[in-house]
Amino acid sequence: TLQVLGFTADGLSASGLLAVGSRQETIAGVAAAAAMVGCPWIRAVELATVALSAADRQCSPKTSHTPLLPGVLGLLQRFRKAGLKIVMVSADIQSNLENFVDCYELSAYFDGLQGVSIEHPSKTEPSFLQQACHSLGILPAQGLVIGDAASDFCMAQGTKGFIGFLGGWQPPVSEQDIVCAATTALPCAFTKDVDQIQLGE
Repeated sequence: TLQVLGFTADGLSASGLLAVGSRQETIAGVAAAAAMVGCPWIRAVELATVALSAADRQCSPKTSHTPLLPGVLGLLQRFRKAGLKIVMVSADIQSNLENFVDCYELSAYFDGLQGVSIEHPSKTEPSFLQQACHSLGILPAQGLVIGDAASDFCMAQGTKGFIGFLGGWQPPVSEQDIVCAATTALPCAFTKDVDQIQLGE
């Protein structure tokens, strides 16, 4: 089960289920691991749901386990000064996004927050980014995605481009961890330092 969740000898994998999966995807993954060792499916889903709820309580508030990375505030300030519209999208639930923004006093920098929901259960569904862009009054083709996971790269297809951030994980991620297609026409750039993300003319 730990391998399913993405735990390795070096820490939490950036491509593992806990890192990139929604709550429903994580429940399904944990339940599948339990079912593989003989647990009936319905019981496995119940156990996975209870276990993740217990983990939520143990790790509450979540914001204390997800610190703001160095340089991010400055990046948001530069984007805001340039007049860009910014929306945070995440495989996490909406309330956790709101708590994160409140905790680090970032509300002034975001025009929208979008977590997974019944209507949009996965970041990789086309409707997820479409809804996020619609809330800003733009088309996906007018947007740029910055992310640190293969799910972000998938979500960016059809946008202006993608910037992969490699510096937020231990062990560090590589371009190969994020780019999930052998070939892509999507313009891409990668960096380990948020301060290297520059605005064009």
